[in-house]
Amino acid sequence: MDRRRLIHGILLVPMLLLIGTVSAQADLVSNVPRTDEYIDSGSTISYVSDLEAGHWTVVAALDSWYDLEVKITVSWDISGSNIITASGNDTGNYPYADFTLNSSSTVYITVSENSVYHDTSGYYEIGVYDDIHVSGILASIIANVPRTDEYVYSDTTNSYVLDLEAGHWTVIIEPDWDDLEVKITVSWDISGSNIIAVSGSGTGNHPSVDFTLNSSSTVYIAVSENSVYHDTSGYYEIGVYDDSHIPGFLESIDLFDLIFIIVPAIIFVPICIGSIVSSRRGRKGREFHESIAVEAPIHVIPDKHQKSVQRHGSQTTTVRLPLKCPSCGAEVSHESVDWVGPMEAKCGYCGGTMRATFERV
Repeated sequence: MDRRRLIHGILLVPMLLLIGTVSAQADLVSNVPRTDEYIDSGSTISYVSDLEAGHWTVVAALDSWYDLEVKITVSWDISGSNIITASGNDTGNYPYADFTLNSSSTVYITVSENSVYHDTSGYYEIGVYDDIHVSGILASIIANVPRTDEYVYSDTTNSYVLDLEAGHWTVIIEPDWDDLEVKITVSWDISGSNIIAVSGSGTGNHPSVDFTLNSSSTVYIAVSENSVYHDTSGYYEIGVYDDSHIPGFLESIDLFDLIFIIVPAIIFVPICIGSIVSSRRGRKGREFHESIAVEAPIHVIPDKHQKSVQRHGSQTTTVRLPLKCPSCGAEVSHESVDWVGPMEAKCGYCGGTMRATFERV
C-alpha cells in the first residue's frame, strides 16, 4: 500500500508542474478574438479550435505596455508532439503563424512566453483568422499611399498586409528621428517563413527594399527595430510605391521642414542678388582704373570724334586700353599693340583683340 502511494506521489509531482506551466485548453472561435488574455513569465497558454478547410492565420496582438515576447505553436494533438507549424525556431517575439488545412479539423494552439531569460509577461489578444478576416486585424497599406505616425518600440516588430498588382515595388521607411534603426522583411506569409525580400543582413539601419511580383498578390511586410543593442524606438512613415510614385526630394520633406527651407531662402536670396550686382559694378569701376592711356593714330578714332580731333591739328589722340591683355595676361604698352580697326587693337604677344575707349584731351 505504501509502495502504491509512493508511486502515485512520484507521478503527481510532474503533473503538478505541468499544471503550473500549461493551462487548460480554452476554446478559440474562428475570426473571433479572445481579448485580455494574460501570460506569466516562462509559462504557456493553450487553446483548441475547430476549423474548416482553408488557409488560417493565428495572430497574438500584444499589449504595447508590456515587454512581452511570445511564440505560437499549432499542433494536431494536445501534447504538441505532432506540430503543424510554429511561428519561430528560437527565443524572441514571434506573434504570427499561418497554416493550411485540407479538410475540417480540430487544432491545438499554444502561446508560449519566449524571451531569452523567460522573464516577460503581459496581456495579449489572440485570434485565428481566414484570409478574408486577417486583413482587418493586421494594419493594411494601400499602394502609393504612405501610412504616417507609425511607432515601433525597441526590439519589436510591426506587421502589415497589402494587395499589390504585378510589377516592381519599393518599400520605404522614413523615420522621424535619426537614431531609429529598422529592417524590412517582405514575405508571402505572415509568419515570415516564405520571404520575398529583406532590406539588409545584420543589425543597423536598412530602411528600404525593392522586389518584383509576377502576378497580383497579397504580401506581408514586417518592420523590425534593428539596432545593435535593440534600444532604439520612434515614429516613422511607411509606404509601398511603384516606379512612377517613388518619393523624390520634395515629397520626402514634410511641411515643417519645408518652412525652414523657404524662409531662409526668402531672406538670403535678395542679399545674394544684391551682392552679385554690387560686385559687378565694382568690377566695372576697377576695369576703368586698371587701364592705360596710349596714343592711337587718327584712323582708329570713331567718325563722330574725327572733326574735333582734326580741328586741333593732331594726327593722334589719347585712348585707353586694358592694363593687361584679356586673352593672355601680358602687360599692354603702345609698342606692344597693333591697331586693326576703329577702337580695336591686337595684342603683340597672343594676337588677341582688345577694345579701346576714347578719352577726350
